[in-house]
Amino acid sequence: ILLELINDTLTLSKISSGKLSLHLQPIDSNTLTAPITIPLRGAAEQKNISFILDDHTRRRRIMADTLNAQKILLNLLSNAIKYTPSGGHIRFTIENDPPDAPNPDTVYTIQDDGIGIPADFLPHIYDPFVQENRTGTKTTGTGLGLAIVKQLIELMGGSIQVKSRLNEGTTFIVRLHFEELPPLEPETTEKKKA
Repeated sequence: ILLELINDTLTLSKISSGKLSLHLQPIDSNTLTAPITIPLRGAAEQKNISFILDDHTRRRRIMADTLNAQKILLNLLSNAIKYTPSGGHIRFTIENDPPDAPNPDTVYTIQDDGIGIPADFLPHIYDPFVQENRTGTKTTGTGLGLAIVKQLIELMGGSIQVKSRLNEGTTFIVRLHFEELPPLEPETTEKKKA
């Protein structure tokens, strides 16, 4: 926990002081989500939570900071698992908006039917070191996850929205824009021989 706190504090400090820069690289759009959804699905199943991945996107080559984009999704999905009781459901939806545009935004929706967030606490969820203390709920972590998520999203020029009802669940909607690259040309027979 101490190591996590130090790492998160350093990350937040770097973002706040403008010293964290994005490392954009060309990747396959599937590379963003596949490595995190597989272990998270396993974590949800261990807790008897139904994890549904609903991917409506087309495969694209994009420019992205893979590590930081994954950090955003990992944090939100981990929170959904943490605050959803056994028998609950999590739906992770990925969409292109507009769907058939050549260079669309990517919209990630993380929806759960967990414990929800009280209306009076919602304005404070992105405040550093702030965690809701609710009777009967174990709170672990540094209280920096959502603060980092929001600042990373803003650094990427994206947006985040949250809707929540106490004891009914929470929905986070993240919108990011990844510059689309032309697809790689398949190697010709001559190139392969050379």
